[in-house]
Amino acid sequence: MAFGEHADRFGWAAARRRRVLEQAEREQARESEAARERLLRHAAGAEHRLAA
Repeated sequence: MAFGEHADRFGWAAARRRRVLEQAEREQARESEAARERLLRHAAGAEHRLAA
């Protein structure tokens, strides 16, 4: 196998790992935002119950 073919395969694998990592980071950001929103809603509900 020629060096160029190895380099192409390596480049493809690196790009795939980068895409998978970026997708995982986006999913983690969405999950963090959802958790933050749940926490804020819970805190607002607790404040409302304390005020009543």
